[in-house]
Amino acid sequence: MYDWVTHMHTHLGGRCSHECSYCYVQRGRAQLSEKYKGPIRLLEHEFQVNYGEGKTIFIEHMNDMFAPGVKDPWVAAILNHCFQYPKNKYVFQTKNAPRLKEFRFDVFPDCLVGTTIESNRDYSEISKAVRPYDRYQGMMSLGRVKKFVTIEPILDFDVETMVEWLEDLKPEFVNIGADSKKSGLPEPSKEKIVRLVRALQAAKIPIWKKINLERIVGDTFNASA
Repeated sequence: MYDWVTHMHTHLGGRCSHECSYCYVQRGRAQLSEKYKGPIRLLEHEFQVNYGEGKTIFIEHMNDMFAPGVKDPWVAAILNHCFQYPKNKYVFQTKNAPRLKEFRFDVFPDCLVGTTIESNRDYSEISKAVRPYDRYQGMMSLGRVKKFVTIEPILDFDVETMVEWLEDLKPEFVNIGADSKKSGLPEPSKEKIVRLVRALQAAKIPIWKKINLERIVGDTFNASA
């Protein structure tokens, strides 16, 4: 998912309630696994994994631990498992950002908390997740925590609104990528993406551009910032 992540781990089984049409978990080999079918559930044996130290671990990379249906005690247990191995960096990402304020992240020596904002516009036909505006507001409610935003797969958007949101959030970085699964998504023009990138650069917000973005923008700028 991210080339700056060294390890990934999941404590959850079942199908994510967001049901995003482009979700890679519901495509390819992952969709054949019984582990990610049926109702959301906690996999108790996954708590036996020793995380060691010196890693950057993406937690729940196959699900969303803050999605509706994931019980509070489950979230607390997952966070506690991570806390037992404090010499790692933990990455938590959700599309249900309004729920983040219910939990403590400042207790971790090093962690990143992120959300996906593919666009400022609502695309309810593509995902059942909360509106992008609610994700923005949820991230704004976080305290002194390192934040990041993923704009992937990037959907058609309004440049001024997206720039305003990202300037407000002051993320450690913004990750931008395009659909690589031929999902038939409503994508922005090259010109819009270039305007967004230039505005974020002017605001001194670090940008990590994924190689798949070149399908839309060509070689206008390098794939990495």
